[in-house]
Amino acid sequence: MIAAFLIIVLLQLACEALPNDMTLSLAYLLALPQVVDANKCFEKQPPSALSLQLASYYYSLQIYAHLAPCFKDKCHPLYRVSF
Repeated sequence: MIAAFLIIVLLQLACEALPNDMTLSLAYLLALPQVVDANKCFEKQPPSALSLQLASYYYSLQIYAHLAPCFKDKCHPLYRVSF
């Protein structure tokens, strides 16, 4: 019950933030427990090059995280920033 409510809230926040702040919207989408739930948000957006690129980026991050999972004792390079 709580998980379903969380999914609905995250999807609503992601969809509302997408036109103004794609980084925030991407953060909401990445917080979803299931990757396929993000489809609902992407399907509501008007088709544009930018929304297609964001969807591609989202799914590529999910694929990368699945292929190279984090270890409990070590920080994954995906989450490291080098300056």
